[in-house]
Formats: sequence, C-alpha cells, structure tokens
Amino acid sequence: TALTLAAQEGFVPIVKLLLGDARCDLNQANFFGSTALMLVAQEGFVSVAKLLLADKRTDINVAGKDGYTALMVAADSGATPVIALLQADERLNSNAVSPNGCTAVMIAAHKGHVAAVKELLADDRTKPNEADSHGNTALMAACHHGHLSLIQLLLGHERVALQVANQGAMALILAADAGHASAVKVLLADKRVGPNGCGPGGVTALMLSAENGHVTVVKMLMGDKRLDPNIADFDMGRTALMAACGHGHIKVLELL
Repeated sequence: TALTLAAQEGFVPIVKLLLGDARCDLNQANFFGSTALMLVAQEGFVSVAKLLLADKRTDINVAGKDGYTALMVAADSGATPVIALLQADERLNSNAVSPNGCTAVMIAAHKGHVAAVKELLADDRTKPNEADSHGNTALMAACHHGHLSLIQLLLGHERVALQVANQGAMALILAADAGHASAVKVLLADKRVGPNGCGPGGVTALMLSAENGHVTVVKMLMGDKRLDPNIADFDMGRTALMAACGHGHIKVLELL
C-alpha cells in the first residue's frame, strides 16, 4: 500500500500526509503480510513509529503473515528504540506469542540482542520465564547460542527464576551440548546452577559434552566438586564415560 511503502523507506512527511486521510487503513498489510508498523519496527525508523503509534487507528498487537507482531519484529532486528516506543504504549501485549510459542524477549535472546532484551525486561509486563513450544526460555536460548553478555544479564535479573521450567539445569545442558565453555563457566559460577541437573531422558551437561567431544567443557565440569560423573540417563542407563567411549573421544576419556 502507499502507507507501507512510505513507512518502509522512512518517509516521514509522506506518512504524515497519508495519516491525515480518514480513508487510510493503517493496519492493511503489504503482499508479504507486514503492516506499516511492522516495517518501521524492522528498519528501526523511530520517527515514523511515533507517528503510527500516536494514531489510535493503529493496531499495535496485530500479527503478520508469519505470526510476528511489531514488537517481535523489533526484537528480531534489535531495534531497541522502537521497542521502547512500543512498550510505552499501554495497548501493547508484551507477551504475545508467535506460532512456535516465542515471545519478543525469547526472539531477542535467540539473536543475542543484549540491549533489546534489557529494554524488554525494563517493562514489568514482560515475562522472562515463559517457554516456547520446545520448552525453551530466553535464558536457554541465550545459552544454546553462547551469547555470553546476554546470559550474564539474564542470570542477574531479579525476575529470571532458574527453578521455573527447569531452566537452570537446561541452560547448563544446552551450553555444554554446544561446547560454549565461557557460558558454562559463567553458569557454574552461579550457585543456583548445579552440574548434575537432568534434562529430557535424564541427560546431563557432562554426558552431552562428553558425547560431543567438548574437552574444555568436560574439564570444567570435572573440576566442579559438586559433580557426580556417574549419573546415568533414564533411557539406556548411559553414563558420560559410556558416551565418550561410544564416540571415540579419547581426550575426554582421559579426563573422566
């Protein structure tokens, strides 16, 4: 539409002119399913976003063809100033979910957008402990991708509860599985995170790091006095030692 094209390019005078016409449909999507607000959220055009949000005809929570709202789009692109504008609007649903169950804070965490996550958490309406359809929270996403600064931010936030959704254990397991040694170090330094926590099927951080041959991570876990290296999973009774043997990781075996 005329509005989506002007918004996407950040043409403030044209957007202002179009908004002055009572016939203008602010929520009409383009061919790709994006509204004007979604497009400015993606591009980070603050001035245009202000104009659109000042107009009560704008549906701030409408989802596009991909199921993303404007807040999710801003979180995905790391458009922190636009996130701040959206959160200042009382109409905003801060915890709307995408088709795969992701909220804006989860999406920003996946991408490693530290400033965006910080801005989202500044809004008390944001729920940082929600899990997506795969059971992953924002903290778990950050650990899976090894976003160290983001992990530190989330661990230090008062509303992030490690006991919810078993996210303390799962955060360590995901970081260890991916071989993110720095993330594992930060997590083990937090006394709320134990090295023996179990994930689906009874797997532990040590089992997965041993299976994948992540020598540095295995050494780090073995250096934790709280560790029980003999825990077996629920499905096959497999220990970390067995996992390392089954995959031929001799350097890991030497540590175990």
